[in-house]
Amino acid sequence: MTREEVFNFFIENISEKNIVKAVFSDSKTFEYNKINLRLIELKNNFFIQCESFKENKAYHTNFEIGDTKFRDILKLYIENFKQILLKTEGKEFIF
Repeated sequence: MTREEVFNFFIENISEKNIVKAVFSDSKTFEYNKINLRLIELKNNFFIQCESFKENKAYHTNFEIGDTKFRDILKLYIENFKQILLKTEGKEFIF
């Protein structure tokens, strides 16, 4: 599967709210060691929460589903991490 196909697969599962968790690890040159994504609901709106690990600290950012800034960040994650795990309802995908 190409990186573009992985990106489209992520967007499809996020849009349909099928994502349970995603883990990006083994960075090529990215500033964070590991990234966790998960779907959260805040005040009846759905967001993707990005939990980024750098050294011994965790940083959290919430993005609305469909946010173009999140799409750009997701592309960076897919390009810069060697190991990608996507968990959906009942299935796991490794890229």
